[in-house]
Amino acid sequence: MNSAHQLTYPAKVALNRLQWDGEACFGELRDDLEMPESTLAKALKQLREAGVVDKRDGEDDARRSIYSVVEDASATSSVSAT
Repeated sequence: MNSAHQLTYPAKVALNRLQWDGEACFGELRDDLEMPESTLAKALKQLREAGVVDKRDGEDDARRSIYSVVEDASATSSVSAT
């Protein structure tokens, strides 16, 4: 596995949560995972940079970011959540 695609434990936990539910906002992930905001922010950044998680603005509130797993299988083929 390429070192750029080696995920930290918090990133793996966040990815598994998103794979289970499809998408979630930052606050939902923070509350569900009981993870400090700074740790979660770094994990989500790592997942976005690896190309496995997408971020978009919420429909009701542009300040609310929604995270979801990228559906393109080629983007996730070199990254494992386990």
